[in-house]
Amino acid sequence: MNNQQKFTPSPRAIANQKYTTARMNLLLVIAMSVINIILIAAQTDTYFLFSATLPVLITQIGVIGYVETEVVAVLIVFAVIAVVLTLPYLLCWIFSKKHYGWMIAALVYFSIDTLLMVFMLLGDLSAILDILFHIWILYYLIIGVKYGHQLKTLPESVPGEPIFVNGEESTVTENAADTPALEDTPALRTAYSDDKIKVYAEATVSGHIITYRKYGKNTEELVVDGYVYAELQFKGMAKPHAMNAVVNGMQITAGYYQKNYIMVNGNIVAETVRWI
Repeated sequence: MNNQQKFTPSPRAIANQKYTTARMNLLLVIAMSVINIILIAAQTDTYFLFSATLPVLITQIGVIGYVETEVVAVLIVFAVIAVVLTLPYLLCWIFSKKHYGWMIAALVYFSIDTLLMVFMLLGDLSAILDILFHIWILYYLIIGVKYGHQLKTLPESVPGEPIFVNGEESTVTENAADTPALEDTPALRTAYSDDKIKVYAEATVSGHIITYRKYGKNTEELVVDGYVYAELQFKGMAKPHAMNAVVNGMQITAGYYQKNYIMVNGNIVAETVRWI
């Protein structure tokens, strides 16, 4: 028995993934805007898409002023103004992690920037890519607002919603007292310790060390206190999956869905990005 289940993300997990993607696109706008400010101030011919328009425009005005006056202070002042105009996006990105209202603020601010760009470039077919990428970012910001609101309204767990323990379906009840005590999962074996191991995520909960790792080329393991309680063998790219175990009364799930994660009693305790 490998304590493996078919992974079906909950509405909350889906909303969280969509919101995270929206925030990543907002971060991309910040990064590209700052890079473009630097490139334009350096008077290079390179320009990146996914950038806000207003900071770029202000920097271009500074370059024109510098060329005409040969006073470098003019360029510096306008470049600083451009960076300051980018800061609201950074604030929105930072604080939107906990409050989706900041995602609304980012949407409003970027919408104004988009209107400015359309007004400036109206009739210029060469700017179609800029317009399309602005629409792309607007779409994801709207998605962020939508799913950010859902995250505020969706409960952590829904009474009657299916859950899985050791591959067997159960349900979430209204009260914790209504949930029968779960039997501990027997360990499959002692966890090997050698150079074939790659740790995806690890956490210590109530004195227990929980590790989600890869062993060898094709095996993923859920390890608690040096014992393997669940394993999964696969070939090729990892698909969304989950492994379960009950240890000392704790319901533990480890797996992959957009990120590597370890969850204990329904709460995420460790999360990492899987680049490959």
